[in-house]
Amino acid sequence: MGRGWLLDGDVAGESTLTEHWDGTSWRVVPSPNDDRSQRLTDVAAVSSTDVWAVGDDASGPIPEHRDGTRWSIVRPPSPIPDRAYSSQLISVAALGSNDVWAVGWYMPPFTVHPLVEHWNGVSWSLVAAGHRPGANEQLTGVVAIGADDAWAVGSSEGRDLVEPGTARHGLSRSMPLALPDITG
Repeated sequence: MGRGWLLDGDVAGESTLTEHWDGTSWRVVPSPNDDRSQRLTDVAAVSSTDVWAVGDDASGPIPEHRDGTRWSIVRPPSPIPDRAYSSQLISVAALGSNDVWAVGWYMPPFTVHPLVEHWNGVSWSLVAAGHRPGANEQLTGVVAIGADDAWAVGSSEGRDLVEPGTARHGLSRSMPLALPDITG
């Protein structure tokens, strides 16, 4: 049998729970809980020494990385745009140690906007995502097929979105995953 990871909250919902399947049984693996409101929502593994999990806590989105020995929080250095007062990373996809995508949402006053972050092996960067003014839009899933082919799914005003995005990234630039203008 293969190996895998499971994420959840504890019974009281006040801390994270990470478990690893070693091919025979599940084993609880400690994860950082620097905030009692912390929760994790998705996990992606490049290898047994390169695992990513995403979620949020009271201060915003949190990506966590496992190096094979321990989990550590690797906060995005880029500020969330538009003075958001709430945000969350919901899904993560990892192609390699220098190519990880995370999506979710952030909320400046009045509406929800899609959030896209990219890990280049050194740091997280904010990737622009299109947004219709006044619309509530969020991304809830991401898959990366290749270095220049990523897809995100989510919702806009209660309607499902399937978002093909071409994510071409080099050392210093990224092309945005733009949301289509959905009308009627």
